[in-house]
Amino acid sequence: MNPADLASHGCSTHELLSSDKWWKGGPMHDLDSLEFKEKIANPFQFENTIIAATVSSATIPRHNLNNIITSEEPTTYLKTLLKYKALGCVVQILFERLSHKPALQARLQNVFAALTLIRRNSRQGLNEGALVIMTIAHQQSGVFSRNKIEAMKLDLSIDRYGLMVMRGRIRQEYQDDSFAAHPWVIEGKSNFAEACIIQFHEKNMQCGSKTTPSKLRRIFWPIPARHTVNSIISKCYFCKRNNKRPFPTPPFQMLPQSRCVPSIPFNYIGMDEAGPFIIKERSS
Repeated sequence: MNPADLASHGCSTHELLSSDKWWKGGPMHDLDSLEFKEKIANPFQFENTIIAATVSSATIPRHNLNNIITSEEPTTYLKTLLKYKALGCVVQILFERLSHKPALQARLQNVFAALTLIRRNSRQGLNEGALVIMTIAHQQSGVFSRNKIEAMKLDLSIDRYGLMVMRGRIRQEYQDDSFAAHPWVIEGKSNFAEACIIQFHEKNMQCGSKTTPSKLRRIFWPIPARHTVNSIISKCYFCKRNNKRPFPTPPFQMLPQSRCVPSIPFNYIGMDEAGPFIIKERSS
């Protein structure tokens, strides 16, 4: 009998706890919340630390948080970020602290690119962390110089956040939250654009090189878009597996001798030369 069914079969709580079939669980269940966080803290999971800290955002003065974050250990980051969850301040401070580590900055961009797509609710729902990461992505883009913008002849403008947007023919905000009347212009070769393209590509069931830009341009407008999307989708593991050539038809076996040597006429069939017989049935 399954010990989990003892209570449903009339076993009392006292009998169940005193029974040898009762199991409290592993040793981790006896730890309190602080000891449990110490046990599960992995110093190598830097991205998971940032994601856990940015699940919900709160506000805290920038100078106070600057004085708090002083250690380089990710475990200290975990305690501090889980406690305050100051989204925008944490992003800005981490970028300043990781200025000498471009690889970690790229990883941080990839994390917040997904957070931007999840947390964004039209123009009103742009949180502080997404605004910071979008601003940094614009500052790192070399394609957005004034001469190149004039050369591209694009209908670009600056929104109230100070970010560059593509105006297009729609001048009013659309009611659908997944659609922006003025999508943000991003550098197609940046890590931010790459993370956004991967996010839209996987979210729309591994869509192709034509559907992905159309879905992406509802919120972001990468420049260049088609070449960037094609280069990223060509590296997708699942697309490579699904778009592989079909299994080739195996070669046919050699025909047997009976099918290669002609046989004499009427070797397997016969011919009735007598003609049909008329048969009459009578009742008697």
